[in-house]
Amino acid sequence: QTGAMTLVTVSADGATSGNGVSSSPAISSDGQYVAFFSQAKNLVMNDLTVGGEVFWRDTRSGTTLSVSPSGRAVALLSISGDGRYVASASGSPPHLFVWDSQASANVYATPTVAMWFYFVLSPDGHTLVFQSATNLDHAIIAHDLVTGADRVISADQRQWPLCRVCERRAFPHHAPRSGERFPV
Repeated sequence: QTGAMTLVTVSADGATSGNGVSSSPAISSDGQYVAFFSQAKNLVMNDLTVGGEVFWRDTRSGTTLSVSPSGRAVALLSISGDGRYVASASGSPPHLFVWDSQASANVYATPTVAMWFYFVLSPDGHTLVFQSATNLDHAIIAHDLVTGADRVISADQRQWPLCRVCERRAFPHHAPRSGERFPV
C-alpha cells in the first residue's frame, strides 16, 4: 500500500478525466477493481448511450468496461469481494442485473415482473440478496447465482428488515431491541 491516489474515471484514451459526473463507487477487497456510476461519455470508446451507466475498472491493467451498455442505469451497485461480479440496476422500470467480468456479460437479471428496493452481492459473488417489492410484500430474497434457486429469508412486513450478507450466508436482522444481541 503506497497511499497514492489513482483516478478511476479516466477517459478511454487515457489523456483526461471523465467528462461527466461520477458517483457511487464500490471497491473490491484488494482495491484492484472499482465499479461506479457515471454520466461521462468518454470512459469507453464509442459510447452512444443516453443517461448514466455503471462501469467496472481494473486499476492495475487500466481497463474500463461498461457494465450497463444500454444506459439508463441507476446509481446503486454492489461488487463482489474479488471484483469479478457487479450487481446493478438498469432499464425502465429498473431490473437487477449481475455482470461477470470474466464473461463480460450479464449472468443474471431479475424477472420482468419483479420489483425491488435494495440489493447486495455476497463477498464471494455467489448470492444476490434483495428486498422485493412485488405485491408490496417487502420480502428479503436470496438468489443463488450458482444454482438459480431463490430463498425467502424474511417476509415480515412490519419490521422493514435490513439485510446483512456474511461470507456465503445471508440473513436478515432488525434494529436490536433493548438487551437483544445478534450473533456475528
